[in-house]
Amino acid sequence: MRGANSAKWVAGAIVIALAATACGGSDDDSSSGKGSGKAGGTFRMGITEPVAIDPYNSQESEGILVTDNLFTGLYEPTADGKVIPALATSKEVSADGKTWTFKIKPGTKFSNGEAVDAESFIRGWNRVVQKTAASDVAYHLAGIAGFADVQAGKATTMSGLSAPDANTLQVKLSAADFEFYVKTTHTVFSPVPKVAGDAKNKTYNEAPIGNGPFKMQGSWQHNKSITLVRNDGYGLTKAKLDEVKIDILNSNNGVTLEYQGFEAGTYDWARMPTPQQPAAKAKYDAQGEWIDENTNGMNYLLRSPRAVR
Repeated sequence: MRGANSAKWVAGAIVIALAATACGGSDDDSSSGKGSGKAGGTFRMGITEPVAIDPYNSQESEGILVTDNLFTGLYEPTADGKVIPALATSKEVSADGKTWTFKIKPGTKFSNGEAVDAESFIRGWNRVVQKTAASDVAYHLAGIAGFADVQAGKATTMSGLSAPDANTLQVKLSAADFEFYVKTTHTVFSPVPKVAGDAKNKTYNEAPIGNGPFKMQGSWQHNKSITLVRNDGYGLTKAKLDEVKIDILNSNNGVTLEYQGFEAGTYDWARMPTPQQPAAKAKYDAQGEWIDENTNGMNYLLRSPRAVR
């Protein structure tokens, strides 16, 4: 769906991040059977009201779709389940699995011009963990040394985070984790600029300033809309779309409204109401406008300390 202003697509799968469908690569996507598209234009879609679009508490498909396009972290997942570098240029882990050292691509910036460096990652991660943030997704950072003290309000920063230099991030863990870098694909591990302030900074919550392929146009209009525009200062492969207009639909029948909007020509993409899948697939598959694919996800197996005797 690169340059998706030239074609409409209806999806039988869950939300696909715009950064994956509208950014990078060549115009020709013939290998996927979806044809080619032109750069530029406006992409129109609908979602239901997110819990948050600020990475400190972005958590479900709707919120993460927006956050993932406003921010870029160390690593990112691909549709086929691989984890590839984004801003990380290298990673090293100690023999005991407790110390990770990431080198960060120099010279990239937030959309307000502020440098993206190791301190911006430390700032973002500590901001999530603050007791006053009451983040529903802070647990993703639980393995970092000092997490418990910050969550309890005994400290303001995690002792396991340091920046030996501007482009080096060192992370010390409380227990061995040889796959820690995989966890950093979650948007909760995003860097933030100094202007982000506290997690309860309402101005930033409503219009986050990020370092991703898109940036906010105006603020989040709750239960109405969110508009994203291309971030021409993006430090990696720039988006092809000019703009993404997102309508916020009634949560009681949001998927149905998405599909109705697609059929009416209001939206360029929609998720599929399950009862209508057979008829819709027969209609749109023949037109090359049907997407049916598995997408990445993240799951944890957690063991409570109280269960260990």
